[in-house]
Amino acid sequence: MDAQPFLHVRSAGLRILPGEDQELVNEGTYGKACALYLQAQLTARGYTVPFCTCEDWGWWVEIQGLGRICGIGIYDRTLDDSEDLDLCVTVLTPSASRWA
Repeated sequence: MDAQPFLHVRSAGLRILPGEDQELVNEGTYGKACALYLQAQLTARGYTVPFCTCEDWGWWVEIQGLGRICGIGIYDRTLDDSEDLDLCVTVLTPSASRWA
């Protein structure tokens, strides 16, 4: 998977969502608020963004119609004992899938 440079995001508006714990594949892989925000913003700008989902490493925001598999990966870590998140957001373009 080719990873591009990343954006470092920290925002009180992108905190852990109520019930997000039940969707996590691995403990502490938060970022759903950011994934939903990016999905809505990209869709509003004409991109086809059919879903976002929690993976074992973080959150995946699927983007279709670009000629290859493409998406946005969101990785996080919690800060102190608050619900604030330190997010790393990067465009991911897997070159192949082992399931294909």
